[in-house]
Amino acid sequence: MRTPAGSRPRIAARGRAAAAGLAVLAALAAVAAGPAAAQTIRIPGLVAGPPLVDATDPWALADRMIAAGLPAEVEINADREPRIRSQLDGITFFLLFYGCTTEVDCRSVQFIAGFTMNTPPQLAVVNDWNAARIIGKAHLDEEGMPWINHLVTLEHGVTQDNFAAAIESWRIALRDFIAHIGFR
Repeated sequence: MRTPAGSRPRIAARGRAAAAGLAVLAALAAVAAGPAAAQTIRIPGLVAGPPLVDATDPWALADRMIAAGLPAEVEINADREPRIRSQLDGITFFLLFYGCTTEVDCRSVQFIAGFTMNTPPQLAVVNDWNAARIIGKAHLDEEGMPWINHLVTLEHGVTQDNFAAAIESWRIALRDFIAHIGFR
């Protein structure tokens, strides 16, 4: 008897799904059996990795920044919103937290730095920056002073290496922006 085309993969897929389901049931049974049994269970396809960096805990994120070689101090404003004060190449910047359900359960951070200048750049200079860059968006505030920011989504976590790369991208954007606006 011939089988319709495509039926074998469906059978194989059902077999894999059943095996995966049995592995999950075995893991649950091991957890129910106690700590010793739960420690010995292995589920194929699941690999434990290093802890991920996320924005759910500002103090833990500050520790990750310190591990990446930056100073980091958590500050809480009057509205109980956290932010981290840090510095790169002598320039103070902040990490602001966004997408928060509480003060300590956030999804994203925004790197942000502002500059007070005797002669701030014209809007055309800021627009030129924004047209040429994807990291580090700039604007002028109500007083005409330049700001640069960069949003980083940390929802579900990123590796420490990925977070370090985001910091490095911010460092480069910050350095280049300072040169672009003539701050130094």
